[in-house]
Amino acid sequence: MKQEIEDRNYLKKQLMFQGGMAPSQVDCQEYEELLKILSAKSREDRPMNAGDAHKKLAMLMGGG
Repeated sequence: MKQEIEDRNYLKKQLMFQGGMAPSQVDCQEYEELLKILSAKSREDRPMNAGDAHKKLAMLMGGG
């Protein structure tokens, strides 16, 4: 339990100092939703599904 509290406090600290959020904004958010948001990756950084990878490879090989 102590670790979870420390994790939440650290997350709030990061959001306030690096994310520019006010403490009242941070307290109104759902913790799990904030974790999902913070761990979100750009489309380029996400793994490709097999179909898209095959299409991209075919285009690179000139099979378009």
